[in-house]
Amino acid sequence: MAIARRAAAPVIHSERALTSTATVPAGRPPWESEGFDAARRLVAARRQASTHPLQLVRALARANDVVAASRYVRGLPLVAIAPSDTTNGRWLASRVDGRVGAGLARAALLLDGTVEGYLAGRRKQALRTNLRRARNEGFTAHVACESERARLEAQRAADGRAPMLVREQQDLLLLADGDGVWRGYCLVTRDGELAYLERFVRRNDKAAYVLGRNVLQVALVEHLLSSGVRLLLTGSALTVRTGTTYFQYLAGYDIVNVRVRRRVGADAPVQGAFHGFDRRGTERS
Repeated sequence: MAIARRAAAPVIHSERALTSTATVPAGRPPWESEGFDAARRLVAARRQASTHPLQLVRALARANDVVAASRYVRGLPLVAIAPSDTTNGRWLASRVDGRVGAGLARAALLLDGTVEGYLAGRRKQALRTNLRRARNEGFTAHVACESERARLEAQRAADGRAPMLVREQQDLLLLADGDGVWRGYCLVTRDGELAYLERFVRRNDKAAYVLGRNVLQVALVEHLLSSGVRLLLTGSALTVRTGTTYFQYLAGYDIVNVRVRRRVGADAPVQGAFHGFDRRGTERS
């Protein structure tokens, strides 16, 4: 599902609405945009500013990069969410609204319909091909049971790492090869129609994971659809590795700006909701 770039007040409710207007052709790979590359360079320089301050100075001195990055980010579609006033909702809101610029250029996947619908279209051709290959080689993915969750947490504790599974409706999906060996996992926190992908990582064999992750991605989509999730958000598209950017594009993720409509107490939704805003910030329910 391709999310169009924002031009004149698109309202975001469905794939049709998302692709109705664009400042950049819908579904265009982000790496084909000079603005995307410029934004990545600026963000990288900012992240290294504490140890290499001159890199940030030099980056900001490249006027063409600054202008291109600004235009690119401002031209992204704007999606609006209303997290619930619950532990999960507040946590999710903090991911995309906890600091200045946190909601900009986020990778997002709009979910609507069925898994078959998700896999349809020219853009998903590579995903479909790799999915068949991975399944033929015996890769499977499933939602972890309590004993599997406990096993993973025990392994983390043995390595001196903090607990990972700390919230309700925090789902762990495991990827296994044909011999039943774990090759990767993903972790997602749900809040009604909203979800946030916290981790999507490999274990051990990189080559096995690169193929198997297609099975894990589709299993994640199937699980979220069955749970009533309409929008999956994850981290900044400007800070991930090039290989991750490529995979996210093939898997249907697009880059958006996120606006959080905070409501508390009696006005807060019981569950997180996915809304659309026009360019002026007018809510459309």
